[in-house]
Amino acid sequence: MTRDMTGGCQCGRVRYVVTIHDDDAYLCHCRMCQRATGGVSIAFKGVARSNLRWIPHEPERFRSSPIAQRGFCRECGTPLTYEGDGADHLDLTVGSFDDPSAFRPGRAFGYGKLASAVAGHARVARQPDRGQ
Repeated sequence: MTRDMTGGCQCGRVRYVVTIHDDDAYLCHCRMCQRATGGVSIAFKGVARSNLRWIPHEPERFRSSPIAQRGFCRECGTPLTYEGDGADHLDLTVGSFDDPSAFRPGRAFGYGKLASAVAGHARVARQPDRGQ
C-alpha cells in the first residue's frame, strides 16, 4: 500500500509530498491540541521525517511545549504538524492532506480532555454539506 500523497495549507503557500505506508491515523483530544486547532480534537498521521518533502516552503514552527513544536502556515494559519523534539518522525494533520479520507483513526489520546458536549458526536444528526 505504499504510495506518495500530497497536502498543504489552505492558501497553498506550504505544500508537501509524503510517502505513506498504511492508512493508520490517530485522534488527540488533549488541551494543547484543542488550543492549537481551536477544535475539540485533531486527527494526525505519523510519518517518518525522511519520507516528507516540503514544497516550496517549510512551515513556520511554534514551540508549543517543552518537548514539542507545531508547524503552521504563517499566511493562513493552517496547522500542519506536531513534532516531538529529537524524533525521527512527525505527525501531519490529516485535514491538511489533499485526500484526508484515505486515513482511518484507530487510536485516541487525551481522551480525558474530550469535551463532554461532543463525546457522543456519532449520535449527532448529520446535516447536508454546504459545498465546503
